[in-house]
Amino acid sequence: MIYHYLKIAFRNLIKYKTQSIVSIVGLAIGFTCFALSALWIRYEMTYDTFHEGAERIYLAGNKFELQGDGFSYYSSGLLADYMMKNCPEVEKACHLSKEGIKPIEYEKNIYHTWQLEVDSNFISVFNITVIDGDNRLQLGDKQIAITDKIAKQIFGKESPIGKSLLFPNRGNTEMMIVAVVKSWEGHSLYPFDILLPYKDEDPNWGRQQCNTLFRMYPNSDVKALENRLTEYEIQQDSHKQLITTPIALLSTLRSTHPREDVNVKLNHVRLFACIGALVIICGLCNYLTMLVTRIRMRKGELALRKVNGSSNTSLLLLLLSELILLLLISSGIGIMLMELILPIFISLSQISENTSFFYNEVLVYILSLIILTVGVATILIYYINKQALLENIRHKSNLHLSGWFYKGSILFQLFVSLSFIFCTLVMMKQLNFLLNSRELGLERHNVGVIVYASGCEKATLAQIVKQTTDIVEHMEEFYTPIPKFLYSTFRVSDWEGKSDEQQTFNMEDETINQNFADFFHIEVLEGSMLDDKDGKGAVVINEAAVKAFGWNA
Repeated sequence: MIYHYLKIAFRNLIKYKTQSIVSIVGLAIGFTCFALSALWIRYEMTYDTFHEGAERIYLAGNKFELQGDGFSYYSSGLLADYMMKNCPEVEKACHLSKEGIKPIEYEKNIYHTWQLEVDSNFISVFNITVIDGDNRLQLGDKQIAITDKIAKQIFGKESPIGKSLLFPNRGNTEMMIVAVVKSWEGHSLYPFDILLPYKDEDPNWGRQQCNTLFRMYPNSDVKALENRLTEYEIQQDSHKQLITTPIALLSTLRSTHPREDVNVKLNHVRLFACIGALVIICGLCNYLTMLVTRIRMRKGELALRKVNGSSNTSLLLLLLSELILLLLISSGIGIMLMELILPIFISLSQISENTSFFYNEVLVYILSLIILTVGVATILIYYINKQALLENIRHKSNLHLSGWFYKGSILFQLFVSLSFIFCTLVMMKQLNFLLNSRELGLERHNVGVIVYASGCEKATLAQIVKQTTDIVEHMEEFYTPIPKFLYSTFRVSDWEGKSDEQQTFNMEDETINQNFADFFHIEVLEGSMLDDKDGKGAVVINEAAVKAFGWNA
């Protein structure tokens, strides 16, 4: 019977091949977009949720209005001690510094590992499990701890305690392994294979160079802690000043305050998931509209099957078999599409998992969509089929539900299509503006930057650049404005013509001269560019600063 139903379903798909192809392609694209987006969203929402008491672990950052959303991950090396002494809600606080992926060497073999500098409180904040070695994890000078995974990769079954690793990025320094700790059980903003000792030789409230993480006591008042860290007084050199320290829950940090290295923001992924869902809905609406029409066309055949003993269930399975076959074909094509775009997806999403993880997750989402679709279609088809049979028996047509479904489906698809066209045109206009406008005040096209050249002297590098025929102009000894690698800011509290309503604000400063202005094609609207004759008291400001000072009125 099933074979018979599938054969009829396949024949119907072939008979209406144009409409079938449109539905299959649309559903395949929709399934792929929605499944990958849902996987991405779930992965993003589960960063650092595996820690014991994850709902009580926070990052204390710093306000930096000139970058991103104004929340900086970096803070002073004095902040953890301040919080432990002045904030009763804080159970433990630690400093750490994310070193990223760095090479290590053991017996002339090179391994690339995630490295993290931590202080002695790190083990208390995150409840690190020490498998072997120093249980207190108090790392001294030239002492390190490694995870069980990297220990197995490098040393196999041998005990790594007491052995040394060579660190090329630290001047070929040898550091001894004093502990083996359990690896993270999930993905984290602070992955590590090796823990190194954190040192701050000159802690200062003015230097924000580490990350401060802390664990709160159970049932503590987060609002009370936020109030304590708002406009509190600290001693900076010989004077006192008020600072504010924002805090954010670690498990939601990547979505609420994404770093600059995050390729795509979570809200954009959610939007893409909604687009995928709309494509699926439109594809299903298009197919179900045609299916309902064909049910009405086949009402004589269905009535004859009913008279000859077919049950309602068998008729329903007959009509659903075509939809199920369509969904399975779309799913198969969707999985093939995923295979093609998976490398790009992994690069954008920064999900460091094996290939089977993606296929398992995507299959779960696709099967869930198929079950949900079949469930909804079952109710609709059952009702339409029942009405078609009654019409055939009574010889009376009732187009009420099917007619409204047909009209509503067409209007919905038309609305979604027009919305897509409108949004696409707006996005293309925005992209054209961002790529071709001079709103930033400088020329950024065909401009590259060499940030760091390993094993190459400055004079040699300059000579190589001059000999490269594709480089028509170059500039040295300046920090590039795009991309930004160094920020220097100061607070302006008073200026000529300041009104009572105007507040103090932060400004970013940049060292430039005429060569800098010529290289980036910076246009001087009024006055003249700085030169060697100008003293330290001379500056050039941009239009945004003029507006902030209120001088353009």
